[in-house]
Parts: sequence; structure tokens; C-alpha cells
Amino acid sequence: MADENQEFLKSLGFNTSVASPKVDFVSDYTMYKAQKEAEEEVADLGFWDLVGKRQATQGTFMNVKGVLDRPDSTGATVLTAQDVTNLTEGFTDRNAIERILEEASENGIERARYLANEFKRTEEANRLLGLAGIKGIAAQVVSDVFDPVDIPIMATSGAALAWAGWSSPARSRVLLPQGLQYSSAGQPR
Repeated sequence: MADENQEFLKSLGFNTSVASPKVDFVSDYTMYKAQKEAEEEVADLGFWDLVGKRQATQGTFMNVKGVLDRPDSTGATVLTAQDVTNLTEGFTDRNAIERILEEASENGIERARYLANEFKRTEEANRLLGLAGIKGIAAQVVSDVFDPVDIPIMATSGAALAWAGWSSPARSRVLLPQGLQYSSAGQPR
């Protein structure tokens, strides 16, 4: 019977000589314990603390500050294996590793170290926001939507658009080739 099953599976294109991968079993208690540890880690953090953690790593102000604070470029650098290990230690994100190594080879090790530290602060803040669950997601949204630097920019843009009002080019008349004029609302004049 087993031989017939093997033959049938082979006829369907399955290779039965490869064993199924071993999957480790994680008990419910282990999952519960890990969840409680995560909850305890963020239990002291309130909603506005989480918003502050996000603001400290993301947003317009932090991006501008990061550009102004980063070390000057020392030019192209040849990296040793030890340099690569020191710069990428603790990172698992392939994109972050590539960015750090690219920065090191193009602009020097100090600048790459600065970028790596920024990535670490961002990863830590995102980890805490993730552990906070729905409260962390809400903190991310509030932080991104109500960025203190972006609010005056939005208010100024809104005021400029309101001031332009009916005199804006979008409301002007369009002259058609046949000599008919239409307003932007589509009404003949």
C-alpha cells in the first residue's frame, strides 16, 4: 500500500524522498509569558509618551535636524571586514545594512556610524510602539498627522489657498477654438 502511494505521488510530480521540515512546538504558556513581558515593558508608557518617542525619531523637524547634525563627508572609504562588522552589528534589516555600508563607502565611517545610530533609535521606538498594540498605532498616527512642524505649514498653505479664492487660475475662462467661452464650471458665456 505504501509503495502504491509513493508511486501515485511520484506520478503527480511530488518527490517523496525529501522529509517534511521540522517545526518546533511553542507552548501556550511560552506565548503567554512573552506577551506579558512585552506588556510590562510598555506598561509605564502613556499615550503621549509614545507620541513623544515617535516624534523623537520621525517627522519633519527630526529629518531636518538629522541633516544638519550629521558629520561632514570624508569622501570615499575602503571598508575592512572589521568596519563592516562594527557598523552592522545588531541589524537584521537588509535595507538598513545596505544604506549604512553605502554611506560608509561613499562618505566615511563617522557618517555611517551616525546613520546607524539613527536607525537604532528608530528601530527601538518602533519596537516600543509595536509592543503597545493599538495604543502604539494610535500614537504613530497622531504623531504623523499632528507633527508640530507641519501644522504651521498646513495652516499657511490653507490660508494662501483661501486668499487666492476666485482669482485662482482654476476658475478662469477657457477660450475654445470655435470662439465659444466656457467658465471652469462648464457654463457657456
